[in-house]
Amino acid sequence: MAKKYPLFVAMLVVGLTVPTKLAEAVSIGQICQKLGTKSTVQIVKMKVPVICRLVSKKKIWVRTAARISTTSTTSTTSTTSTTSTTSTTSTTSTTSTTVPAKDFVDLTERVELVESHYTYLHRMVFSDGVIRGYTVVLPINYDPQVSYPLAIGLHGVGSTTSQVRAQMNLENSSTSVIVAYPYGLNLGTTGNSSAWNAGTCCSPAVDLESSDVRFISRLIDSIENQFKVDQSRVWVFGFSNGGMMAYRLACEIPDQITGIAVGAGAVTVGTCTPSRAVNVIHLHGEQDLKVPLIGGGPYGVISSEDSLARLANANLCVKIEANLGENQFRWKCPTSEVMELILSPNGHDWGGDWSQRMIDFLQFNPRK
Repeated sequence: MAKKYPLFVAMLVVGLTVPTKLAEAVSIGQICQKLGTKSTVQIVKMKVPVICRLVSKKKIWVRTAARISTTSTTSTTSTTSTTSTTSTTSTTSTTSTTVPAKDFVDLTERVELVESHYTYLHRMVFSDGVIRGYTVVLPINYDPQVSYPLAIGLHGVGSTTSQVRAQMNLENSSTSVIVAYPYGLNLGTTGNSSAWNAGTCCSPAVDLESSDVRFISRLIDSIENQFKVDQSRVWVFGFSNGGMMAYRLACEIPDQITGIAVGAGAVTVGTCTPSRAVNVIHLHGEQDLKVPLIGGGPYGVISSEDSLARLANANLCVKIEANLGENQFRWKCPTSEVMELILSPNGHDWGGDWSQRMIDFLQFNPRK
């Protein structure tokens, strides 16, 4: 059985910053008392300005628009020595060099062997003053000399990484992959849930203008720096709000990812101007009432076919009409990427065979 996290690590996992003074209870996402009150939160060596604002009918601490960026000053010492037979004189001069601060720090908080199958590495990304977390699952018999596909699993609104792991179970597919399960933004207060800023959906991430694209981008950078990743196979899997986020990543950082696998999601960004195409497989339940196949619903999304078409058109991909059947739609891109929409009889859920079908598709269609 895995050991319990210390209290400090537990605070990191939920995506909260560490307050400078516990008595003041000042941390991003914490309930505050008076609107407009300003303060700062100390994160490692960076001071982050926060302000008390009304978000989703709650007064909470959020980052201010203006950020305090830090620079580190490094002093170097050069020494000139003059030697004679009678004395030695040393002259020291000091110069200052400004070094740009990193916008994140990645720390390994915990390493565990669970069920004697997988190695769990719990890592936290510090980005823009908000502490973000993710879990990495290595394949069975992981070999550091082998390059593996990277699969990133994004949960739906209100869900958790443990729930999406049980739902997607990407690490148990027939293909050995490195899996990352990031934590969506969570205010850590009663009645609020974790979410991704996928454009128009979902709260609280959208309300707080959470920098989720940057977070996932840095996550990919960090994992590629720590492990051998097959650069032709970097995939994002997303359910519901996570699928919406996967589409946003395909629009904004297609140079870092090679494919997305969307379950019950939709395009929810206002502008999609990708620099290149990625492979896409989108599975959607015909009985889905939360993110309806035909669009609309509580989130006012566009239809699944329109979502694929929008990304396809942005990449000059052409729809293929022949020999697909009534429940499958496909687009072929000039740079050989493939985009597919497949309908299923499901509701708003992740089908039991979806993960394997998606991995098979993406594995068969690497970036060329």
